[in-house]
Amino acid sequence: MQSWSEIVADLSRNWPVYVSMPIIAALIGWGTKLVAIRMMFRPQRFRESASSGGRASSRAAHRRWWRCSARRSRAGW
Repeated sequence: MQSWSEIVADLSRNWPVYVSMPIIAALIGWGTKLVAIRMMFRPQRFRESASSGGRASSRAAHRRWWRCSARRSRAGW
């Protein structure tokens, strides 16, 4: 365990590191919050690529029916 004088000496040598850590963490948190809000209120539309060949859109109706029927069966309808 370090003595009080060693802790003070370390703090005086490395104070920029100790000051910058919460600032950088706050900037990262602020940036991720902005990205999350943008994703919530401006969702991207699905764009079919040539590699998908339209498979996602052709199966969408079936998936929707399957999800609704599974929910109804669990709810007892």
